[in-house]
Amino acid sequence: MAKGVFALYGGKGKIGNMVAYKNPNSNNADTTVVRAYTANVKNPKTRKQADQRMRMLPAQNFYRAFRTLLDHSWQGVKYGGRSYAKFMKLALADKTLEIPYQEKGDSNFVPGPYPMSSGSLMGVSIFPVSTGEDFVNTSLLLLSFQPGQGATVGQFSTDLINSNFGFADGDYLTFVQVNKNNGEFVSTFQRIKIDTSSTESFGTVFVGLDVNMVEGSNYLAFNMLPGTIMGGAVIHSREPEQGSTTWLRSNATMVLAPDAISAYRTAEAEAKAIESYQSRAGETNSHWYLNGGTE
Repeated sequence: MAKGVFALYGGKGKIGNMVAYKNPNSNNADTTVVRAYTANVKNPKTRKQADQRMRMLPAQNFYRAFRTLLDHSWQGVKYGGRSYAKFMKLALADKTLEIPYQEKGDSNFVPGPYPMSSGSLMGVSIFPVSTGEDFVNTSLLLLSFQPGQGATVGQFSTDLINSNFGFADGDYLTFVQVNKNNGEFVSTFQRIKIDTSSTESFGTVFVGLDVNMVEGSNYLAFNMLPGTIMGGAVIHSREPEQGSTTWLRSNATMVLAPDAISAYRTAEAEAKAIESYQSRAGETNSHWYLNGGTE
């Protein structure tokens, strides 16, 4: 921008490809501002912009549902605002993610296959059990541990460390889950500290968490009741090493059960979501976050 060159023309108007106008917020006495003339202003409601904003909404809703975890689950990233920025960057970077299509202004939590944490520790892969919808099976191998009356955290921890690489005394495992209860998605999570010396009852630690062995296998299954499980993740954490202040994390991603969000993945749902962002209704100042926008 330039100032002053249109002073002889009353401080406003157009000459060639230049336009002058008054700027009352000028930082000095000269309030005349000059800019290049644009014949056609781009439509702020293009399909590309609508697609981007449509992807932001469910990610923001997901973050809000799991904020207690996601605001510090990224190894080496400052907690709070920086962690939120990290999550949003990861959530929006992968355009192949099968996100739920939600219309503008919909603040309901609907899960998506979003990243939950990142770091250098051994991760725990999970997958929906093929024989039912009641729980998600983790890839933690347990050769001798059997949850049940009399089982202790120490027994679980000892078998976990002996049967799997990359886990140690003092580590934490946080079981994250999405259930559907009375038609609504609900986020929940619970952690256990790996402690081979603990005599605490395993069932006492996992209050409200149904933990058992998948029949015919050596894998641990978990389900936080009530409701039907729709997705899950497991985050592995470790205290900072000596001389460091950085907690270590594992990579973890929310894994969804088949058809968990099928109602939000139809062509009709996508069309309605796109239309809600391209509609001129309620457009006034729509880019401002506190006015219902996403910026």
